[in-house]
Amino acid sequence: MNNLIKGLALQIGNLVEYQDLSRLSGYSFAALKKYLNFLEKTYVCHFVRPFYKNKRTEIVKNPKVYFFDTGLRNVIVNDFRSFNERTDSGALLENGLACQLIKKNWEFNFWRDKKKNELDFVVALGNGKTIAVESKNYLKETSRPATRVFQKNYPEINIYHSYWQIEDNNFILPVYLY
Repeated sequence: MNNLIKGLALQIGNLVEYQDLSRLSGYSFAALKKYLNFLEKTYVCHFVRPFYKNKRTEIVKNPKVYFFDTGLRNVIVNDFRSFNERTDSGALLENGLACQLIKKNWEFNFWRDKKKNELDFVVALGNGKTIAVESKNYLKETSRPATRVFQKNYPEINIYHSYWQIEDNNFILPVYLY
């Protein structure tokens, strides 16, 4: 179980790779699914399913994984560096945003096509209103082909960018969703 949890901790914000986790943990696919379900039911991890309308061009199976407790996650991966020193800061930012969406009790998915264009979250706000959210470490990273591809395929869904920027030791995080 330790290897499974560490493998998941290293995959936050990424697609769950069942074969890799099965090999790493030594569990069969059936046992792996059982343990993943257990970890979700005990609020260790949260699995986000893909948003799709076209099964031929979009990812439809593999979920992404997030940890409810990033402190626990940091212990598992043994990384206690400050946010701006970490190579996984983007994944931690995305994980934090996922936790806020869970806290709001909003239904959400992620979007990814088979060309690896991806948006972090597609959020159902209620009353038929859906938005897409892309989280980034820095504002300059927000212009990406993925947003253009998504907007072309889903023109009715507005895209928002949530970013964490460090300027002179001040951290800036827009709070429109919190």
